[in-house]
Amino acid sequence: MSERLGKFMAERKTLILNQWIKAVHQAPGVTSANQLDPEEVKDHFDLLLEYFIETVRANGDEELKLQIRQTASNHGLCRWNERYRPGEILLEISLLRGLLIELLFAFFERHLDIGTPICVEEAKNLHQLLDDTMQCSVEEYFRVQHTGVG
Repeated sequence: MSERLGKFMAERKTLILNQWIKAVHQAPGVTSANQLDPEEVKDHFDLLLEYFIETVRANGDEELKLQIRQTASNHGLCRWNERYRPGEILLEISLLRGLLIELLFAFFERHLDIGTPICVEEAKNLHQLLDDTMQCSVEEYFRVQHTGVG
């Protein structure tokens, strides 16, 4: 199942990223993004999304989860340097969460044979990856803010 979901996500990666960049630029709560071009907004998110996809395919591989946390920390540092506010970092990731939830529902609608327990488990796994991303991004942001070292 995870391989099918990972393939489904991979086939839509560019679409997801483009929708996310547009959503970030349109979000009234992420005004710092208005100073950035789409590539700067994308920052580490293309890599994070690739790690999400590979983690889904690998059924939660711990090495990939570690890479997600490190990339999320790098993202927090980058956003600190771009003068983002902490809430803007959280909102960016929340916007990605919404798009990925829509993607999950689209996948499950096409694969009704999977069953509710597996759908729920995949949704929980995705939420955990996004929660880890939020945590690591914001922790790094505050670490740099308090130490001045980045």
